[in-house]
Amino acid sequence: MNLDGYIPVAERLRLGLAAYPELRVVELPHELVELPDGRHAFLCVVEVYREPGDPLPARGSVLEHYPGATPFSRGSELMVGMTSALGRALGYLGLGLEHGIASRDEVAAARDRDREPVRPDRKPEPERPLIRPPSERMLKLLREMLDERAIVLSPDEERDTLTQFDACQNMLEHLKTIPKVRR
Repeated sequence: MNLDGYIPVAERLRLGLAAYPELRVVELPHELVELPDGRHAFLCVVEVYREPGDPLPARGSVLEHYPGATPFSRGSELMVGMTSALGRALGYLGLGLEHGIASRDEVAAARDRDREPVRPDRKPEPERPLIRPPSERMLKLLREMLDERAIVLSPDEERDTLTQFDACQNMLEHLKTIPKVRR
């Protein structure tokens, strides 16, 4: 597929702001959905209001595969999806339609999908957790350091530090700055 002539989303947005100075973009909550082939995708939806109180905002939506198929989209699936949804919504307002409604990202993604067809016998990739959990070693160290410092976490802190790698790592770093309690 040739990407020449496609109007980037940033340009569509500039056209929209020129045509509608009070234009507002609202990203709606995303949803992780399972596709019929067992893979997953984020459903991204964006509304574009031409002015405050616009009775009929343009709504664009897109399914962005998760995990992303390329190093450029992996880890940025939501950003890519929301940008594509914005491009579609702006296209529905008639902005940047010289060569079609699809955004450059959508055309590139379609090109990449064409290169690797989905085979019925292909097993879906295992689902990656959205939040990486801490290792057992980290949790053991966390419990020891909390006990040595006589610290009890709040329910929110406990939930986060016991289930999220980054939160656990941050708490361990913080605990290193607190002296141990003499017993």
